[in-house]
Amino acid sequence: MRGWLAAPLGLLLCGALTGGPAAAAGASIDFDIPAQKLSSALTQYARQSGVQIVADAHELGEARTAGARGRMRADAALQRLL
Repeated sequence: MRGWLAAPLGLLLCGALTGGPAAAAGASIDFDIPAQKLSSALTQYARQSGVQIVADAHELGEARTAGARGRMRADAALQRLL
């Protein structure tokens, strides 16, 4: 299932590199993103991390994530979501 997401996720990871101050500093952030559709989870991730993400919800389709909860760096939370 992850294979078909490879191209869109490459764009997401590039966007994650230009995050907000906390994300850029590698600071730990408290994340509370429950299991849900990946498109919704990425919206919550952007709000909580300050990282700007551009993704086509149509490309993500019905993909789901197990979520990310706890204190961690923004890149670690994104890895958990993906």
